[in-house]
Amino acid sequence: MAIDRSVVGEAAAKLLDDLEQKYGEQGSLDAVVLIVAVDNGEADDSVEYRTYDGNGSGLSAWKAKGLLTMVSDNVGT
Repeated sequence: MAIDRSVVGEAAAKLLDDLEQKYGEQGSLDAVVLIVAVDNGEADDSVEYRTYDGNGSGLSAWKAKGLLTMVSDNVGT
């Protein structure tokens, strides 16, 4: 079973479209956190993540943790 890259690409494109509608030319990316769960055929999924700053370079640990905390506090609200 190959991993379908189009799923992530389409999800990212939808999010970017939403951001463009919301912020227009005023907005710029400050940070990106990408989280995926991979069904590896075992009981639990494997979770993989990558963090980037707005230029695609590595994101500091404190900023990544802050973003993840914001998401955790707001999931389902």
